[in-house]
Amino acid sequence: MRKCLIVILGVLALAIAGCSSSVGGEAVSVEPMTTAGSASTPASSDDLSVTQMCESLLGMLDSLGQLDPSVDSSDTLKSVFEESHSSDEWRSTSLQERHRIEEAFARADSGRC
Repeated sequence: MRKCLIVILGVLALAIAGCSSSVGGEAVSVEPMTTAGSASTPASSDDLSVTQMCESLLGMLDSLGQLDPSVDSSDTLKSVFEESHSSDEWRSTSLQERHRIEEAFARADSGRC
């Protein structure tokens, strides 16, 4: 039961991360972020996407931790990641998007997006 809950939450987090940034049909304006090294260099949309996915994963882990404090976040991420890789959607996902997803999982595992 616990593994099923973990997988369901993981899939929901990925679905949320993959959704466009819109509310009620109106686009949400997002200000470009800057990298730590330069205050005038905006972050690429790929970086924003990875950051958003990472933050969704961390939010999922936080919610799961509130439901069951004994859950190991690293094991949970590993399970969700492995489940994602075995899905039909993963095989049809572009290589570039796969790399972004892998980066988001790596950042979430480190605890910093």
